[in-house]
Amino acid sequence: MSENRKAAALILADGTVWTGVSIGVPGTSIGEIVFTTGVSGFQETLTDPSNFGQIVVQTFPSVGGYGVNNDDFSSPSCYLSGYVVRSLTTQPSNYKMTDTLGHFLEQRGIVGIEGVDTRAITRHIRANGAMNAMISTEFLTAAPEVLERIRSWKLEGAVEAVLPAVRSEHPAPNQKARVCLVDFGGRAQSVAALNRYGIGVTCLPASTPAADLLAGDWDGFVLSEGPGDPADAPYRDTVRALLDSGRPVLGLGLGHQLMALALGGRCRKLLHGHRGANQPVKNAVTGHVYVTTQNHGYVVDETALPDGAVITETNLNDGTVAALAYGDRPAFSVQYEPESVVGGRDKGAVYRRFLELIEAGRK
Repeated sequence: MSENRKAAALILADGTVWTGVSIGVPGTSIGEIVFTTGVSGFQETLTDPSNFGQIVVQTFPSVGGYGVNNDDFSSPSCYLSGYVVRSLTTQPSNYKMTDTLGHFLEQRGIVGIEGVDTRAITRHIRANGAMNAMISTEFLTAAPEVLERIRSWKLEGAVEAVLPAVRSEHPAPNQKARVCLVDFGGRAQSVAALNRYGIGVTCLPASTPAADLLAGDWDGFVLSEGPGDPADAPYRDTVRALLDSGRPVLGLGLGHQLMALALGGRCRKLLHGHRGANQPVKNAVTGHVYVTTQNHGYVVDETALPDGAVITETNLNDGTVAALAYGDRPAFSVQYEPESVVGGRDKGAVYRRFLELIEAGRK
């Protein structure tokens, strides 16, 4: 057992407290508490830039059973503010593993807690909504000064905090097209999936001027996933310029939301968000239902869509917008992770459709 393991508390902004044992590093960290329902995928969750500033609760009771490996990183860094589990596996086993989850959390400086009732915490968030929270080995009670510190915390500059520093190139085998991925905090899995469908990818930070993006000879643009409130991301003019270029545009996650905002739509915050690998989505055209992985706290407001936008897919759990198409533009967007779709014939449909738009634009 690590010498860093000591008493810890999870304190919510409403004064609710759970006590447990420290994992990762000792200390104090504040963020927005959310839950994810994935049975596996903890390494992807820990390294997903969309989790910047969040304290993530794993609903599945035993976490870390297959350890950490070199292949499943969503990004090189850990961006979340804290990690909450019921039980951390100390003797994992997997042929690919290179480290234990406990040691990985320590190495990455993550403040975490185990030994708490994560399902009770999840029910509390579902009933009361995502809220600010603290994990601490220094403050173990909801004293007034602690609650004031928690409640005054605000997530700011989320996209700017996760932007890549440099351009990167990702050519595809048997390349059929080449696109620019405008990176708001994207995942490695999205780039890999585009490559599998013969689409080479150049990744540029979202801070790149629109004129420079448009000057490239790319066949289209992908707007990546990313963290935070889409209304706070200062890139609407850039997104609008790309949409007005006439080249195909695909929006993923935050990119999907920014496309709607750039064209005059509106987004709203969900009570507790969609996070996990079991979000059912229905295609409005085919009627087919499939299961997706999602990780977001905001959605495009179905009552304030941009002109010309059509809802093509909805989340069956709550009826929220899962995908949009823009009839007068070669552009569409999805709220989920396309490569994670489970549902037979629809797997890969998003990337195939994007490639078809690119090929149609060449004629």
